[in-house]
Amino acid sequence: MDAEQRDTLADARHAELDDRERRLDQRQDYRDARHDERDHRAKERDRQASERNRQADERDRQADERDRQADERDRQADERDRQADERDRQADERDRQADERHRDADQREIDAETSSAGPSAV
Repeated sequence: MDAEQRDTLADARHAELDDRERRLDQRQDYRDARHDERDHRAKERDRQASERNRQADERDRQADERDRQADERDRQADERDRQADERDRQADERDRQADERHRDADQREIDAETSSAGPSAV
């Protein structure tokens, strides 16, 4: 084998190694691009999930506010009911006292009629 053949074989071997290295670089670039795309999709999914969570938190906050307002309305209604119950209790007490006064007046009237009729009326 002469020098020219050795140079040709060496050049072919270098070309083959360069081609192999170029293919390895291309495969690595492809893997890197796929990895970057997966990362991008994952980040986008995370961003969307964060947005959904933020919206859910806002809906929860609004629901909590509605619940708080409903609780306040219930508390006010309970207070009105308590006041109405107290007014009813006072009215019942006044009615009871009026009934007692009427019974006493009726009894006094009966007693007065009985005493004015004398002992023979009995």
